Amino acid sequence: EYVKVWEAMLADVRLIRVSGLEKNIEIARILSGADSPLANFLRAVVKETTLTPKDGDKSAVGKAAETVRNTRKGLEELFGGGDANRQQLAPGKRIESIVDDRFESLRRLVVSPTPGGPAPLDDALKLFNEVYVYLTAVDTAVKSRSSPPPGDVAGKLKSDAGRLPEPVRSMVENLSTSGAAQARVAERGNLSQDLRPVTEFCQRAITGRYPFVESSSRDVLPEDFGQMFGPGGMMDDFFQKRLAQLVDTSRRPWRYKPVAEQGAISTSALQQFERADLIKQVFFRGGGRGPAMRLDFKPVELDAGITQFTLDVDGQLVKYAHGPIVPMTVQWPGPRNTNQVRITVQPPTAGGTSGQVTEGPWALFKMLDRGQLASGDGPEKFFITFQLDARRAKFEVTTNSVQHPIRLKELREFS
Repeated sequence: EYVKVWEAMLADVRLIRVSGLEKNIEIARILSGADSPLANFLRAVVKETTLTPKDGDKSAVGKAAETVRNTRKGLEELFGGGDANRQQLAPGKRIESIVDDRFESLRRLVVSPTPGGPAPLDDALKLFNEVYVYLTAVDTAVKSRSSPPPGDVAGKLKSDAGRLPEPVRSMVENLSTSGAAQARVAERGNLSQDLRPVTEFCQRAITGRYPFVESSSRDVLPEDFGQMFGPGGMMDDFFQKRLAQLVDTSRRPWRYKPVAEQGAISTSALQQFERADLIKQVFFRGGGRGPAMRLDFKPVELDAGITQFTLDVDGQLVKYAHGPIVPMTVQWPGPRNTNQVRITVQPPTAGGTSGQVTEGPWALFKMLDRGQLASGDGPEKFFITFQLDARRAKFEVTTNSVQHPIRLKELREFS
């Protein structure tokens, strides 16, 4: 009965539930202090549940234990009769050891293993201090709208607490887990609010425009494209500052690390950041502020009825007239900033068509979209066939990387 009374009391000791992160911080601060009420309580519990004194040290057990020893018969009655219980004890052990043994783990926590040395309880209080430091860092990050501390901190605290006896173990676990949950809620709110400028700019400058919508007559402006997708641009900057440490980018598709499995943003939103990262790699390979690309055109076939074919990309001419096959390089954007791509054939077709003109910052891409594209013998190569009425000209095109922007599916999938 004596054991049950103390077990019930210990089971009833738990942290109060609070709703705010700041209140949890205050609880952790109080519990980790030198005058920690938890430490004082545990010392009192050990004092009251240590009934067997050390040899020659009767004062160590305290007044309660002394009273029990002086009324041994009454104690035996509490345990259901002296003779029966005495038979269950190991030879040489006292009946008081039933209580001592039950709370041995708590005693080892409170009592120093060496005279005058620190008790393991001191390390437990340091664990509460780690919780305090962690929650304070979380609170600071939330208020400053910066990245929270790594999510594995809460997991480590919970793991370390697993070696402690109750009620200390549950207190550390609940405090760190509750704090981490509150941090996630606050972080999601901050992320949603901070992401709003990115979303609003995307809706104004990107959504519904070419090259993200192939059929659109409205183009994304190059400066807006760079501001959204370039190195240090809105998507890259937000990801690096707010999401990078939570996401495993070593494999595709990207996914949250185990410590952040309850992601700060939705999985579909995370996929948009992954697409934006690939767009950055493909279009901004040189690290410039605007998108850029280099293509090498090599003639493959030219209808016999065409004496000369010319592709004019902002003043950069790709010509072929059934002569020697010489690859020609085109840079995008072009040097003249005319935003114009023109195809001409000589002589004109039977219908009188002598060429096509495409205008706008993405004119080269639109011209290639109208052509018939086929895969080459490597990911960096493809064949493009231009057709004017019934006349055709076919070129092999080599890009400057195996990851190139021509008909990049991530452009069409970004929304």
